[in-house]
Amino acid sequence: LRQLIRERAFSFINLIGLTAGVFVCLFIAQFVWFEHSFERFNKNAGRTYRVNLYNTSNGIFEGISAGTVPGLAYAMKQTLPGVESIARVSTKEDVVVFNPQSQVQNLENSIVRADASAHDILGIELIGGKQFAQNSKDGLMISRSMAMRYFGSLDVVGKILEIGFPDAKIKILPMKVEGIFEDISP
Repeated sequence: LRQLIRERAFSFINLIGLTAGVFVCLFIAQFVWFEHSFERFNKNAGRTYRVNLYNTSNGIFEGISAGTVPGLAYAMKQTLPGVESIARVSTKEDVVVFNPQSQVQNLENSIVRADASAHDILGIELIGGKQFAQNSKDGLMISRSMAMRYFGSLDVVGKILEIGFPDAKIKILPMKVEGIFEDISP
């Protein structure tokens, strides 16, 4: 304490340096933890990449989205030699899901539309049903918790759920449940 008081300028510089060093170490540790917290459910996370679209209007940057232009997946598969598989994935917000048999209806915050290869790429474990057919337009894969919420059991393959997209021209779209996957933890 006596030396700290006697050498005030030197002590101040040392305390500032120590504080900055601890802050930087904590910041780097938090950054590394955050970067490694994504896609823990995916066993292929190290080999999975996301293509982003940088949106501009009249040369002015407007934002980044995961949506890409049609045909990009095919072009990437044909021209990039390291591409093993591609899945297009998009989300829809505030979607009405209705079971016509049990009259259960809910507003789902978000649902995901994906190509048939998405469950292989993302490592999603199927617990019932089969893998998506490549050209299945009316097929639906649901999670374990969604199966229990709408049907009350896991024996739901072949049953119908009606999906309503508020902004679409077709208000209600009947879709057949083709499979069930294990709930994905965030």
